[in-house]
Order: sequence, then structure tokens, then C-alpha cells
Amino acid sequence: MKQLLSTLPTTWDDTRLLSGYPGEHAVLARKKGNTWYIAGINGKDTPAILRFSLQRLSLPQQTAVLFIGDGTDEKSFRIEKNLSIGKETEVPCLARGGFVMQITLP
Repeated sequence: MKQLLSTLPTTWDDTRLLSGYPGEHAVLARKKGNTWYIAGINGKDTPAILRFSLQRLSLPQQTAVLFIGDGTDEKSFRIEKNLSIGKETEVPCLARGGFVMQITLP
């Protein structure tokens, strides 16, 4: 987690809203160079599944990503390296939880 935060850009080449509704959730994609950073947050007091499409990002068919998301409770998180995702993605989130993905294109 520290490594991702220490390398997070402060300026962006592109920003796109992938999914969202005020007061419920938001999923944003931001690009710097050949890397996409996708972050989502659940704005509700109950667990939710955030659904969004990656089609607008023009990613290769199967893309490996670094994923950091909610763990089993609000004090833990899970990290998955080389997670394969498709064009349509669903991420379960705890109440007021969220996730971040880092996708580096070849």
C-alpha cells in the first residue's frame, strides 16, 4: 500500500467517470502515461457491489492489475497482484469502503 501511495501521480493525462450516483458510489479512472489508476468508493452505510465497465479505457482483452480493496472488516484490506479482469467488473465493498486498481499497459 505504501509503495502505491508513494508513486501516485499528482497530475493526470486523462480522467473518466466509470460509474456513480451522488450519495451512493463513485468509480473514477485516471491515467498518467501508460498507467490507469481506478478508484471506487461506496458512499452508503451498507455493503454494496460496485459495477462498472472498463470498455471506455481501451484495455487489452485480458488485463492484469494490482488490486487493493476492502478486507473482511473495516480494519483490514486485501491485495491481489495479477488479478485478471474483464470489460465488465464487479467489486464488493464494505459500508463506506472502497478499492483502488493500478493497470500498467504494455
